[in-house]
Amino acid sequence: MRGFREYVDLDVGRSFSIELSEVSQVDYGLHHHPQWEFTAFRGANGIRGVGDSVEEFRDGDMALVPANVPHFWNIPLQPKPAEKVGLNIIKFSPEPWRATLELPEMRPVANFLAKCTGGYRFTPHDPSYVFTQLERMRTANSAEAIGLLWALFGYLAQDGEPLPLSNTISGSVELGNERLKRVLDHLNSNFQKPISLESVARVANLSPIAFSRYFSQTMGRPLSRYLNELRLSWACNQLLDTDHTVLSISLEAGYTSLTNFNRRFREIKEMTPREYRKRFR
Repeated sequence: MRGFREYVDLDVGRSFSIELSEVSQVDYGLHHHPQWEFTAFRGANGIRGVGDSVEEFRDGDMALVPANVPHFWNIPLQPKPAEKVGLNIIKFSPEPWRATLELPEMRPVANFLAKCTGGYRFTPHDPSYVFTQLERMRTANSAEAIGLLWALFGYLAQDGEPLPLSNTISGSVELGNERLKRVLDHLNSNFQKPISLESVARVANLSPIAFSRYFSQTMGRPLSRYLNELRLSWACNQLLDTDHTVLSISLEAGYTSLTNFNRRFREIKEMTPREYRKRFR
């Protein structure tokens, strides 16, 4: 998948940019850019889409997205005004660092970046180290900041327990058109409502048959599977964050039948909703 191209201005005098802020809501629609992006969220649960992957994420989520791999993050508005989401984003271009990455001491980091074709998500042993490095990076001078960035990548490569995010290869998906962005933005905004193949095909200005073929070829799975992944990612966060009944959550997620919700949940998550709540809460 591929959304609109975002143009990023790196900080003056630096080969990367860093943003640390607190917000009440995050809704970054599908987009891509020629820079790599590392994100770390605090106090946030939501839905993350990277390449052909759509899944829920939890507080402390960390991810690395290579250049030109489409991605989106959706974090609902926090229920209490005082509650904020800690947003930490680094964007960088490896090209100026190629000579440095060829040094023997940098081999672990170079291999780490080379293998990150479809993105990584991380579950580091010490998340506080990452957030401390990010805060130090924000206030450091240019020379100190680049050293802190290398240290962060070295830590993530060795102790971050990187897991592949998607099967999309950086720069391999040349489907950059407004049609796909319209479709995915429509699904991301309306997945809790009744959605039919015909209605989404109209958004794409295609016949249902042509759209079904187009979506499957582009996303690597049919519309029904993608829609179920969106709905179940949202439902998983509700199972962990609320005491709402499984029936209530299934209806809010866009399912009209509890039986169908349970069937789809087991199909994708390989356990029942109640088992998921008991295991991860």
